[in-house]
Amino acid sequence: YLARNDDTNAFADFNQALRLSPSNADYYYQRGVAYEMLKDNKRASESFAMAIEFNNKHAGAYRHMSTALQALGNTELATQYRQKADELAPPKKAK
Repeated sequence: YLARNDDTNAFADFNQALRLSPSNADYYYQRGVAYEMLKDNKRASESFAMAIEFNNKHAGAYRHMSTALQALGNTELATQYRQKADELAPPKKAK
């Protein structure tokens, strides 16, 4: 739905998935990425926070949370989340 710019149905699907499996970190993460694509960084950060609450080893959620926080002007906290993401999944080095 997002690829077709059908935000309403995309978020309806995300929310239905979360109703069926409310502790699935990946669903929160994916919804956060969708909010991020729409430049809704507040809602994105809320979804990433839920993903991290249910899976505190979710490197992608930490990394995207960092981006959302940076966009919201919280540079210090964004740095902390980026560092945690790097601890969980170190960036690949260029060859």
